[in-house]
Amino acid sequence: MKGGSIQFVSADDPLMRVVSEVSAEGKFALRTVKDNSSARGAPEGEYEVIVQPPSIEDSRGGVQGAHRGVASIVLPRKIKVVAKENTFKIVLPVTQP
Repeated sequence: MKGGSIQFVSADDPLMRVVSEVSAEGKFALRTVKDNSSARGAPEGEYEVIVQPPSIEDSRGGVQGAHRGVASIVLPRKIKVVAKENTFKIVLPVTQP
């Protein structure tokens, strides 16, 4: 996926946000936000992953609205972050036309 965003959601700490924008190359680098502070990466733990595809542009070249008409994708399996550098390959489900 080119663009959009990704969020890792922890059941242990619902006030913590682990998020990233997805680059044009489909890559992301997570950052953790909590209590008005931010840090690179994600704390160790298990996370539900929610992917927000990029917004859709109309044929006139304008944006229809922030993610309007594009549903979030919740991955069927949780991802485990361990206390080291992590690399994840996330495969999104493909819908048939």
